[in-house]
Amino acid sequence: MSQNQKGKSKGPECCVDTVDKWGARIVFHEKHREFKSKFHKELEDLSTGGFVKKRIPDALLDPLSVWQDLTDPKVKNYYKLYSQLNFFGNIIYNYTKVVVLTKFRPWIIISSYECQNIKEQGGSKKCLYQKS
Repeated sequence: MSQNQKGKSKGPECCVDTVDKWGARIVFHEKHREFKSKFHKELEDLSTGGFVKKRIPDALLDPLSVWQDLTDPKVKNYYKLYSQLNFFGNIIYNYTKVVVLTKFRPWIIISSYECQNIKEQGGSKKCLYQKS
């Protein structure tokens, strides 16, 4: 079934088309993912259980926290915490960060990557959501 048949508008091909915790539709255009993957290698993982197809939608549907961007109030930063064992058997904690532009409908993912901390935390920007 094509995207048009599903009732979604024609437009650029999307590698992610999902909703966030509050039901807002969010898309990640394939061309933009390809461009951003030059800077964030995790965006090359298009496997079913991989970063793009699993971690990005999970971070949007069940975030640990959502923060207003430090420079643009129309940008939201979604964070989800993951843990994994490193080579030495130590637990390493990483966040999946998804950067979403809310200026248009549907909202657009402008970047996503793994990071070790929440950049906005402790700053002057407000936390829009914090999982309890």
